[in-house]
Amino acid sequence: MALDHYLARTYLKHWCDQDAGRPIRAYRKSDGAEFPCWPANVCMEPNGDLNQKYLAEPRTLGLFRKIWEPRWNEAVDAFRTGKFDANHKFVIAAGWASISLTTPTTTGIGTELLERELRTLLHIIARRHPPPRSVKLERFPFKSTIS
Repeated sequence: MALDHYLARTYLKHWCDQDAGRPIRAYRKSDGAEFPCWPANVCMEPNGDLNQKYLAEPRTLGLFRKIWEPRWNEAVDAFRTGKFDANHKFVIAAGWASISLTTPTTTGIGTELLERELRTLLHIIARRHPPPRSVKLERFPFKSTIS
């Protein structure tokens, strides 16, 4: 089982200085306590680049990350110097989209919203096209595997 970083280490390293011994100052969700850490030790989850539940190609997230992660530092440097082009803008936009939308918390919220929407739609559809009496809509298997 691979530990995949949903926030790339190439992104996180800009928030610390390993040469000077200054780690990232992170906050634990469970208790809000601050703790020092290095990019290699945070923002990862088992098989985080895989999504077998919702994507036809389970490796899509990993493939998407491979588009921008290798060029992230180059794009940030180009932005800092004011010498960035459309390709750099694409890398930064793709990276920011990934950072914003693929964390476990965000995907958990999205999954919950999707399940609620589907449950609502199921009842609307069932009014026009009732299911067989043996089917109980309240038992329909919309259950998140994300906790």
